[in-house]
Amino acid sequence: RRVSPYGDGLLTLCQAASAFRGQWTADGTIYFGANEGRILQRVSAEGGEVETLYSAMSVYIQSVLPGQKAALMLESEGRISMDFADVLWMDLETLETRVVLENAYDPRFVAPDRLLFARSGNIHAIGFDPESGEVRGESEIVLRDVVVETTIGQAQYAVSPTGTMVFAEGSQVSSGGIAWVDRSGEEGFLPVPERCYGVLDLDPTDSHIAVQVADFENYIWMCDLAGERERRLPGTRTGWPVWNDSGDAVAYNAEDRKSIRVEWLDGSRTARSFPIDYSATPGAWSPDGDTLAIYGWEGVRRLIGFLHIRSGEVERAEGLEGVLVVFSPDGKWIAYTSEETGLYAVYVRAYPDGAVAHQVSVGGGLETVWSPSG
Repeated sequence: RRVSPYGDGLLTLCQAASAFRGQWTADGTIYFGANEGRILQRVSAEGGEVETLYSAMSVYIQSVLPGQKAALMLESEGRISMDFADVLWMDLETLETRVVLENAYDPRFVAPDRLLFARSGNIHAIGFDPESGEVRGESEIVLRDVVVETTIGQAQYAVSPTGTMVFAEGSQVSSGGIAWVDRSGEEGFLPVPERCYGVLDLDPTDSHIAVQVADFENYIWMCDLAGERERRLPGTRTGWPVWNDSGDAVAYNAEDRKSIRVEWLDGSRTARSFPIDYSATPGAWSPDGDTLAIYGWEGVRRLIGFLHIRSGEVERAEGLEGVLVVFSPDGKWIAYTSEETGLYAVYVRAYPDGAVAHQVSVGGGLETVWSPSG
């Protein structure tokens, strides 16, 4: 939407799902990233049809450069810490991309020829040609100790057209511990190091956690709640761990979501990797442990599917688009998040036939958890 500085003239320009980093350019176009920045789109500042320019699972729009012929993008390759991301220059006509900077994020162009970016809690500057996407010379630190949030790739600074910078002084806020709380309200922290943690899952016996840890390549780390027994689970570029109902297996994605890996921790079965033909994430195990609900991306489509563990077959839920899919405790339903109405909402659907489906959340919804009673 757009509105005047005085609060009047409110105008809806277009529908946008999880819009990110809107930018109003001099030619009267608004560029923005839909789906949290993964889909680069544009619309006239007067409203109208939305044009999609580019989409990718691990590439995020940062800013459109002067002249509207190129843009800066961020490529994370599935990492949860953008400290290890790459800044890309993209030609908006050919969609050709080129790596401009490694281990950098949140780039800001300052006319006529400087590029600012964040790295390790500091703001750096380097010479830059916005038309060719070429950097010049060596970077230098221009500002230290800025608040940064590496899990979303954002540093708390901004630059005016005249070159004045404003910023929030501080440090990394994406690192921390792992906390617990029980039904009586008692709470505490696990005796584990402070790190940049991602998705975690508690096993059904309340004795172990599996958690995604940020590094140059993400990995899955597992430990008991006393912090005494720990191990790193195998695989490269891993994340999004999910325990099965019996607590003897963990599923997670690997190789930048190109496969789902299952580790049987009691040694009863050999670990196995299942290749997936789209970018996939495990959602939840079925109660019998035979099926894993998964979700992911194929271009701009959000897919829900089912990985049958014994056969290795991947079944697509035809006509169903969504994310964050989980089984009900009796295995007869799935709950998932979809934005088919333009707003994230939670739906339930009968499994496996899908004969009954309806929306259950009002005013939006995400990340469903079933109670044991169903």
